[in-house]
Amino acid sequence: MNLRDERPIFVGGRQHSGNTMLARMLGRHSQFRAFCGEGTFFERLPALEKAVPSERQRAVAREISGGNLTTDEVLGHIRQRSGTNDRVLHHYLAAKRELTEDDGASRWVQKATSYVFHASEIFEHLPEARFLFLVRNPLDIAASKKRRGAKPGWLRMIWGWNRGTRRAQKLEEEYPEHIQLVRYEDLVVSPTDTFRGICEFCGVAFQEDCMDIPHVNRSETPFNQQSESRGTSTDRVFYFTDVLSPSEQTVVERLVAADPLRQLYPDLPSVAKGRAIQTAAEFGTVIGQGAMHISRSQIGQVAENPSWAWNRLRARIFR
Repeated sequence: MNLRDERPIFVGGRQHSGNTMLARMLGRHSQFRAFCGEGTFFERLPALEKAVPSERQRAVAREISGGNLTTDEVLGHIRQRSGTNDRVLHHYLAAKRELTEDDGASRWVQKATSYVFHASEIFEHLPEARFLFLVRNPLDIAASKKRRGAKPGWLRMIWGWNRGTRRAQKLEEEYPEHIQLVRYEDLVVSPTDTFRGICEFCGVAFQEDCMDIPHVNRSETPFNQQSESRGTSTDRVFYFTDVLSPSEQTVVERLVAADPLRQLYPDLPSVAKGRAIQTAAEFGTVIGQGAMHISRSQIGQVAENPSWAWNRLRARIFR
């Protein structure tokens, strides 16, 4: 298997930006098999390469398993295709190729919200890969998180939006043929035209039935992968004006990087201005709760896997 001939599609973007939706759309295409679970393989690749050879295949299988795929099932596919090769990346691609062909497809799609920070390494290993970065306006992401009761995560979300979006814009300049930014709003407001452009970028023919997908992971039913409602919906476009208070809107706007927001969202509705005392109190709440939320998360990651946690943090800060 020639790794340089692999042509996967990676779907990235910040959380609550429609990543699962787009991955499922592509997964309905006759040429693609979609892996809609969160991909972390390229985050963990340095650590995986340090594993002893006898453990590498199982370690890679654990990275791919999930949903209806067990680790042993994936391990069987790796052993069937990898042969005596002990390279970690070879194991990963062997399993993806085997599972894709078993599904009657020729290419695969992986959802991975963190991969925008690892795109350069991905293109180095897989020069024919394509990357779709979904961007959604951060005020609507804040509204989505508020509806899910996850308001303490606003600070982390905004920091991630700033870093991720800027990184994606830079990558689009460096690799214009390999990465494309897609606005969530365009995908749901003009799905046919937007998805047609996505198919062209991916090098496949447009198939209209790809957009017949269930509405999943909505804020009122998080993590739900089943729904009787299908297709795209515009009812979550710029709905922050109804969900966020004026002070909340003001705080989010002040913390978000102004340049990418203006560049990507010239059509953003006017942001309400909260009263000074309410805005100050809200600002303090977002910073205080957000700092605690980030600290607890980082401590947990360091305790679980110090090497991976450090590499993950370094990628987000220095890239």
